This record gives sequence, C-alpha cells and structure tokens, in this order.
Amino acid sequence: MFLRNNFLSSLPATIGDLTKLETLLLKNNHLIYLPESIGKLTNMKMLELHANELRSLHPNIDKMQLLTDLDLQYNHLTAMPKLEHLKCLTKVRAAR
Repeated sequence: MFLRNNFLSSLPATIGDLTKLETLLLKNNHLIYLPESIGKLTNMKMLELHANELRSLHPNIDKMQLLTDLDLQYNHLTAMPKLEHLKCLTKVRAAR
C-alpha cells in the first residue's frame, strides 16, 4: 500500500484488518505513533516509516514475523522495542 506524502498524522486502528498486506509505504507523512493493531499485519514484509514524527514503535511490531525491511530513518525515536524476534529482518534503517 503506497501512502507516501499524504500528510497523515495517524493511521486508523482498522489498518490491522488488512492482514494480507505485505508492503506499507508511509514515507513523508506526520505520523507520531502507530496503532496497536499494527501487530495484526503478520504478512508484512516491508514497512517504510521514513521521515515521519515517530517517537517510539508499538511493541506489537514484533508480531510481524515475516518483516524483512524496516525503514525508520528521520523520525524522533527515543526508544525502540526489541527486534530480536523478527528472524526474517535483514534490513533496518534508523539513521537520523
């Protein structure tokens, strides 16, 4: 799902209903948090959150067991959940 450059400040909790979703591109929005339901996206392989205003990630992100690519660059992260349970994760970008 391509949602780049849309000035989104939040995602609806119903995003978790898209359980078949494999790619979520949210670059250049204004997200400050992800809903708890993000953990229901268990088929997610690529999650792009580049250039938002995230301060932390919901711990439910560790339920995305198929996630291979996580882009967190240019956010305001002060804390991150442990990602060690994400065995498929091969690429993490978190530079400021």
